[in-house]
Amino acid sequence: LPILKRFFNYEIETDVIIKNPCLSIKVPGQINYLKEKNSNEVLVFTRDERDLIIEYLYRTNNRIASIAYLGFSLGMREGEILALSWDDINQDSCVINIKSSLRYTKDFDEVGNKIGGSMKLTIPKTMSSVREIEYTESFKDMWKRAKTQNVKDALVGTSFNNKYNLVFTNALGDPVNKRYVIRQWEKALGDLKLFYRPFHTTRHTFVTHMAIDGVPESITQAIIGHKKGSEVTHKIYTHINRESTKKVLENYKINVP
Repeated sequence: LPILKRFFNYEIETDVIIKNPCLSIKVPGQINYLKEKNSNEVLVFTRDERDLIIEYLYRTNNRIASIAYLGFSLGMREGEILALSWDDINQDSCVINIKSSLRYTKDFDEVGNKIGGSMKLTIPKTMSSVREIEYTESFKDMWKRAKTQNVKDALVGTSFNNKYNLVFTNALGDPVNKRYVIRQWEKALGDLKLFYRPFHTTRHTFVTHMAIDGVPESITQAIIGHKKGSEVTHKIYTHINRESTKKVLENYKINVP
């Protein structure tokens, strides 16, 4: 089961599926974090929950605060956020150039034996994932906080070496480990008494809110790096449109005398 979960989590990361089917499998003694474990729909965060999470992370000076901000604000994949370099950001024209992703890869020796694994910066798997995103002036404070953290880490220890010029690093200047993000994310949701949803749900939350606000599906796909006609994006839009249609028809209902 753990192997299957890791496989489907990878499928979620690459937007092949939107939910890990293993989460609905009951294992004795296992904590089930999802409220709607038998639902085919992803339980996204409400706007109030989103704002609550962001406020909490910044208030507690959590390293993943700006990481979560980008997930909620632009629907970026976790690997894309962690791979962001300051060279990818043009703060004068407010444009992010997404061209890398941080992924866990297996390492092998000369004869092909597995000797472990490590986090590596790689190119995205699809052409649509390589993209430029224009952002608003509201991001200015977020970038400032991220840069301040870099400077603070560099001053604290002599071992700091941000050789990739990354926006987000650990205290030594190395890429942030995804397991660290998971631990901090779980703690934040637990402290806020919110039902657990994986970090990737920030991406689906962004798409859902864009659909609710009436943003054309093609624009949302371009922002999050989905190719035109993406089944994942279309499924979310179809659901939102169906709900919107119900509300509209409620206003036009005619009662039988």
